[in-house]
Amino acid sequence: MASVGLGLVVLLIALVGHCSTVAEAAGCEAIQLPMCSGMKYNMTQMPNLLHHSAQENARLSIEQFQDLVNTNCSELLLFFLCTMYAPICTKSLEFEVESIPPCKGVCVEARQRCEPTMLKYNVTWPEYLSCQHLPEYTRGVCLTPEAIVDTMPDEDEDNGSDVITEPAIIQPPKPKRKGSCKRCDSIRINQGAFMEKAYEYVVRATVTSFVTVGENLMYTTIIVRDVLKFTDINIPIGEVHLVTEGPCVCPKVSAGVDYVIMCYQDLENGRLRLTEECVAQEWEEDNWPRLVKKWDKKLRKAKRREEKEKEAPPTGSNSRRRRRQRPEPTEAPSRDRRNRGRTRADLLDDVETESVSDSML
Repeated sequence: MASVGLGLVVLLIALVGHCSTVAEAAGCEAIQLPMCSGMKYNMTQMPNLLHHSAQENARLSIEQFQDLVNTNCSELLLFFLCTMYAPICTKSLEFEVESIPPCKGVCVEARQRCEPTMLKYNVTWPEYLSCQHLPEYTRGVCLTPEAIVDTMPDEDEDNGSDVITEPAIIQPPKPKRKGSCKRCDSIRINQGAFMEKAYEYVVRATVTSFVTVGENLMYTTIIVRDVLKFTDINIPIGEVHLVTEGPCVCPKVSAGVDYVIMCYQDLENGRLRLTEECVAQEWEEDNWPRLVKKWDKKLRKAKRREEKEKEAPPTGSNSRRRRRQRPEPTEAPSRDRRNRGRTRADLLDDVETESVSDSML
């Protein structure tokens, strides 16, 4: 289904991009947003995905992001904004959706790379641009920059949610205030703790720097040397940012030190977390890959066993219960069954005998 949807999108772009006369007749409009004049398609339709009824309203709203686009925090930011504010027109074709949204992966990457810059100035990623309800590339009809081509693609390429590999353009961090952090209790990791915590990613990384954003957000920049475990979010080798909600990083880490880090992912926003429930131990031994592989294998085995137990029927089957039941006592044969096969004379003799017995009583 996904491959069919993508094929329709590519075909639609080719038609709308080159047949503006037909598109205008169908109700499409030439893009009038200066920020989106460089897009590979030139026709849009209103209302857009943000419910602006006219392009002038959309222009006034999108221009607030001009400074953010100028920072080059993400090469996907402008594409994401334009496909939201000036969606490609679908009115010239019978299509299953009114407007084609950008894919969730496009939104996640744009937010991941640009949100640190916004938060530096105490501006949060707007809720109306949330990535949560956008379709996945493999599960619905949506747009990526790669979809806008002149020829049909041979096959689909996965556009999963990856963590950022390059740092956002941000100003130097403010010096951290000493004494402002609560006590941070470190977790000594072993097999039992690993099984209990069920960490979603494990990496070997070197901490390089910290960035405080406002009062309640901290970014820890690390250089990933090796990925020992990951789940949904692909973790690249190289520079990655870990997010801590709060003014202090816990577990405590120091710049320039090599750690094994075990923690959780923020799948909705495509980020890796670093919280007080996580582990950051100095990398002292090279047996961590072997241990993590062994522990994770046991963890997955335990999860499969739990799932099977939930799906298994209750103990004791009906057949066993039937075998354990005592046989019911047999009833005495009825008169009809006793009389079966006897002659009429025999029956008359019985009647006379009963009459005599009654008279004697």
